[in-house]
Amino acid sequence: MKNPEWTKDELILALDLYFRVNPRRNTKNHPEIIGLSKLLNELPIHPKHLIDEKFRTTNSNR
Repeated sequence: MKNPEWTKDELILALDLYFRVNPRRNTKNHPEIIGLSKLLNELPIHPKHLIDEKFRTTNSNR
């Protein structure tokens, strides 16, 4: 199943983190990257039945 496209709000949050904590120099284990992943998964933006286990994880671009 393909996850929903990124919303404008999700992109703003991700880009803000990208410019503050460059993911090329940090790992998926960085606390702020983990925190953003958790936040994106908790937001009531996308219906739960449309997302899979890789939805907005620290290890994916979905």
